[in-house]
Amino acid sequence: HQGAPASRSARLCVEFGLKGFEACFSEPYAFQVCKEHFVKFVDADATNPELTFRAAKLIRRNVSPHSAAASFFQKAITAAGKNAGPICKDEDLKLVVVSGFNAPPDWEQNKIVHNIVVNSCWNEFKTVVQEENKKATETSSEKRNTCAMLKAKNALSADQTRACERAKKDN
Repeated sequence: HQGAPASRSARLCVEFGLKGFEACFSEPYAFQVCKEHFVKFVDADATNPELTFRAAKLIRRNVSPHSAAASFFQKAITAAGKNAGPICKDEDLKLVVVSGFNAPPDWEQNKIVHNIVVNSCWNEFKTVVQEENKKATETSSEKRNTCAMLKAKNALSADQTRACERAKKDN
């Protein structure tokens, strides 16, 4: 629309683009093609916090396991910079993080979830990490992943340190 401010045009592009991709993701058998184009769409304006955050939420609703959306949330946190607090408190991100606890430690999604929790959203997730660590079985990926996060933040109790050492040996 001629004469419209750039910010309004940008908002409209985000809105129409996300609606189009939402429709694309609802098509059976189209997920991979939609995702490839979606990544390009988001990356074209990766510094736009509104786009990256809404994109992360959209991809979380359309992928399984939820941790597959971790890279999109990482983009949103990066784009938001100092204003990432609301993203860190988002329920969709919590689903992504908790799902990531169960990923094998060497998987890329796990590394991204680890980075989000330890380097960007620790205050919002420290209680969740502690609770999940206590519930996790000793030989699980969940135990090893939460141990790594707690260790990175120097937040392991003596009992947790021993349990984490045993979990590493069982790996």
